[in-house]
Amino acid sequence: PFLTSGNESITFIGYNLQGANEYRFTVDANPAPLISRNGVFGAGDDFQTLTFITRPGTGQDYNWVVDMLFTTSTVQPADLIVPEFLFSYLGLPVLEAIIPNNTPELEGGIEVTLVGSFPGFTPDNSVTDRVLFEGNPIPASTITSFNESIIVFILPPQAELVPPFRSTYDVSVQINQEVSNSLPFFFSPLDVEIEVLGARPSDGVFELAGGTATFLAVASGQLDGITYLWTVTDAEGADVPIASSLTSPEIDVLYDELPDVGSSYTVTVRVENSFNQSATDSVVIIKSPPDTPQIVVSLLQVYDRTPAFPEAPLQVVALIEVVNLPPQNLGYEWTFGTQTYSFTPGDTANPEGPSPSRLGRVFTVPQEDLVASPDLQEFSLRVFSLDDESVSTTISTNVLIYASELVAVVNDGAVRTQLAGGNDFRISGENSFDPDVLEGDQ
Repeated sequence: PFLTSGNESITFIGYNLQGANEYRFTVDANPAPLISRNGVFGAGDDFQTLTFITRPGTGQDYNWVVDMLFTTSTVQPADLIVPEFLFSYLGLPVLEAIIPNNTPELEGGIEVTLVGSFPGFTPDNSVTDRVLFEGNPIPASTITSFNESIIVFILPPQAELVPPFRSTYDVSVQINQEVSNSLPFFFSPLDVEIEVLGARPSDGVFELAGGTATFLAVASGQLDGITYLWTVTDAEGADVPIASSLTSPEIDVLYDELPDVGSSYTVTVRVENSFNQSATDSVVIIKSPPDTPQIVVSLLQVYDRTPAFPEAPLQVVALIEVVNLPPQNLGYEWTFGTQTYSFTPGDTANPEGPSPSRLGRVFTVPQEDLVASPDLQEFSLRVFSLDDESVSTTISTNVLIYASELVAVVNDGAVRTQLAGGNDFRISGENSFDPDVLEGDQ
């Protein structure tokens, strides 16, 4: 079969083919252009070759004919009127499904199956028959089995794909010059986590002694068409009615909406995207007696960063809410790395290094103290009552500080240079730099 894009050569060898004014190779009433007519090397002068370029098209099993047009007549060579084969175009590759279409394994190594129509796919032809991620081929050695309906391969590590470290890749199949439609593959599958504000965490559950608890669904992964569905149930699994909309990214649960003091309730959210991926998360909340002293702490989200960007210190901000306690009599213990930093009323921030500030509710790491690391940097905060340290809450968060990409600079940057004969041309990379090196030698 021939490519649907055309532009392939097809050559006929025949006898007494010379002398015509025009030669035509016609498939399905669509003549192709002749590009050469030559003698056959080593044969008599009466043997000729006719080479044509195929036209773009689709379909299989077409009749075809070679015409020789003379001044007064058209001749069809006798042995080509009933050809020994029919003319066919390759079927276009079609990708119907990727199984599975996501993984949390950034190191790859899982078996992935492509389902569809892959006529003539042969990964030995690694230049023309390939599995593509974002238009770039994965190694042919990763393909373990194939036929015209499935292709099975071992997923390479995310870092080895081109480009690396994307959460979503468009996958397609190339056969010769034809490329199939693409379907998405997700390295970070749809996930959701509930964040709780206004209730105190305690041994894996949350305690609510009054006011309102806010539950936020923080979804990650492919968020196209994301939908939310919340439920609040008691210990028996019966629904507990609340006033908040159950299809919003966050809901509020009022203390008075929970029926019984001392009872536990489960708050669950289910999210689903337009790719039919779904995820759920649940938390348990206990209705405490209304006079129970509580300290409720939440940390605002801190985004991953490099030491150089943004050009600002890293700050972790705590939101504090107290119930049945004087709010001004609290102590704070921040932990960053292996060191603990304490703050009580009357203390002042240390301007020379990592330090709590703003009454202990903000922890600041100067930019020059940030070090790129492949591991997550953990920040934890313990807030306690100075009157009764048994009343306390501890919370933590992680931040990834990763290395910036090196910046290559040739001479002073992109310039147009014109040289006269005999002039030397000097190229230097001495202005290249590492953005994370804020001071000192590059």
